[in-house]
Amino acid sequence: KQDDDDDGGDGGDVVLGFISDNQNEPNKFTRLLRHMNDRMPHAIIHVGDMVQDGWKTTDWHNYWYVPLHNAGVGRTIPIITARGNHDSEYSSSYAYTYLPGNGAYYSFRLGPCFFLVLDTNADPKMAPHQTAYIKQQMASPEASGSTFRIGIFHIPPHTNLWGPHLEFSGEPFVREWMSLLQGGDGAWPGLDIAVSGHTHAYERGYGYPLSRYMTVIMGGGGGGLDQHLSKGLNDTWPFEVTHKDHHYATLRIENGCRLVWDAYDLRNRPFDTFEVDKCNIDTGLR
Repeated sequence: KQDDDDDGGDGGDVVLGFISDNQNEPNKFTRLLRHMNDRMPHAIIHVGDMVQDGWKTTDWHNYWYVPLHNAGVGRTIPIITARGNHDSEYSSSYAYTYLPGNGAYYSFRLGPCFFLVLDTNADPKMAPHQTAYIKQQMASPEASGSTFRIGIFHIPPHTNLWGPHLEFSGEPFVREWMSLLQGGDGAWPGLDIAVSGHTHAYERGYGYPLSRYMTVIMGGGGGGLDQHLSKGLNDTWPFEVTHKDHHYATLRIENGCRLVWDAYDLRNRPFDTFEVDKCNIDTGLR
């Protein structure tokens, strides 16, 4: 955990890189990491599916450590991860990704931001424990005392893109967490942003009629792309932005009170941006 006035280490803005779902495509993953590294992030947050098969030692070498090394980030930039369904709960996944707390879900502070990282791939019987953990963490002084609150979990509560032959449209038990993550009926401040992967495309918006926080799905770290609506869906979730290409994103905190999110494609071209401006108490997400 970091002190409230920790600005990332250089006295300037906090810059974080985000990526997810590289799986078994090391070349695109390396290319995206190199683009990201040029933006000099203080840390990289990977939102899950770091490899194709979490039980294979060779996957962790070929699809995770080699790209990190080749991109020049493996030994120089802290990497924070959430567990994905391809990483799974294998002992090798836990061995090759050391995470705080119980190794599955945890929280931390960086500068003016509070991060809550959840494990949507855990055995369903763990969900009640995570629900209790969400309540505890969202009501904590660390969360309420932070300017920004950001949720990180691999499988999204809702998505439009999964494929014409599959009916997946989001994880129901993650949807059940929404009331807690957006404020627990006023019991605590809610999230500002929730970041997920799993869908191999980019979707951004409130994504659900009752959501009070911005949802970003960014599963374009290298794996094969999802380019079609899920079976039976017709833009069910009202996302504002959809982009069907490989990508990464940066989150930048300016002056301790303005959050700026930018997304870039495989050619390093920007294609989406939004900000949460809390420098003025009357200014919100825009």
